[in-house]
Amino acid sequence: MVIPHPFLFATRQNSVYCIKGNRKINIYTYIKNVLIYYFTKTHPLMQTAQFHFQNQSWDTLSDQGVKNPNFILCFGARELIEEEKYKPFLKEKYPNTPVLIVSTAGEINNKKVSENSIVANAVEFDDPKSRIKYNSINLTNFESSTEAGIELVKELIEDDLKLILLFSDGQLVNGSELVDGVNQVVNKSIPVTGGLAADGGNFNKTLVGINDDIQEGNVVAIGLYGDKLNVGFGSKGGWGQFGPERIITKSKKNVVEEIDEKNAVDLYRLYLGKDADDLVRKSFYFPISIKDETEENSIVRTILSIDEDNKTMTFAGNMPQGSKVRLMKFNTDNLLHASTEAMFDSQKGLPTNNALSILITCIGRKVVLNRRFDNELEAAQEGWENPNAVFTGFYSYGEIAPFPGFIKCELHNQTMTITTITESE
Repeated sequence: MVIPHPFLFATRQNSVYCIKGNRKINIYTYIKNVLIYYFTKTHPLMQTAQFHFQNQSWDTLSDQGVKNPNFILCFGARELIEEEKYKPFLKEKYPNTPVLIVSTAGEINNKKVSENSIVANAVEFDDPKSRIKYNSINLTNFESSTEAGIELVKELIEDDLKLILLFSDGQLVNGSELVDGVNQVVNKSIPVTGGLAADGGNFNKTLVGINDDIQEGNVVAIGLYGDKLNVGFGSKGGWGQFGPERIITKSKKNVVEEIDEKNAVDLYRLYLGKDADDLVRKSFYFPISIKDETEENSIVRTILSIDEDNKTMTFAGNMPQGSKVRLMKFNTDNLLHASTEAMFDSQKGLPTNNALSILITCIGRKVVLNRRFDNELEAAQEGWENPNAVFTGFYSYGEIAPFPGFIKCELHNQTMTITTITESE
């Protein structure tokens, strides 16, 4: 037979390993995965097909036999979405399937990270009781993002709801308030994952939509239903903390004026020293951690802008007064290792059947990792031993996922979040 993923074999201390690149896998794990690979070729369960649009043409990257998908998930460059040249192919191939699309700062497909492209993922469930339901709203129709979040998901709640995938405009939204509204409805009972759309490094406008309703301000949620569906998720930052823990003493929503009763901008400059020049750009390298309400986990927050006149800092998420914060710094290897850990968490306990892993990571990580940003995909893949897994995702302006071991969703910055979906017999 043909082995699906060729390895070199090596021995060490009377043990036999398979080696792929710089990764070692126990031979028994490898044999198990080969058997699973051929078993699921006969019993495919959920199937996916992945296509890549670049240079005005589509390429098929993988197809597990999709005929009538339940939904299509697309991530792409904002300019290509506006041109709409990607649409005829999908409409002709899958005319009756809802298509969700999100603008990005980089697209992740099963082979690599791309820019100025669109990746489309068609997902077809095997069990007829496995299904989807979606809702779409526009932020301009609501007084607050909290109200928008409540309205978005309240119609999706049903007994067999397993997951809500949520994708929002990345410019007009208050992501913290949107997540708060969603949490008020799901009440820690259903995992919610997704992210905020992006516009490359332009920060001009972002697009989200389903079918032909694609515009600024849109937020789309897709509910996945069915007892045979299995969902896992992981979120890891990999950032290191430094300096003492401090208290936000004056703030309003996502704007901070004082920390420990000292001006926040001056304090930030003091800690960064020589790195304080070009503070906004350097802030990607030195985000701030803020403890969640339980004080068990820390959320990463990125600085969006600095008002030198008023001496305030605006963050990519709310910074409540009284919250405990610390400065953070990066280490490339730690950021990459966090991606591997997030993948491990996302597939714990899941059957090794056909799977779709959705990776949503931050444009800030892309900036910090620089030329090694595509290593994030490789690092994530090292955490997944399923030969039937298909990977997709995008670089975002914010990531939505629970902490490991929790259900309540959170808005993250500078974090790798991964959602894995499979189907059981």
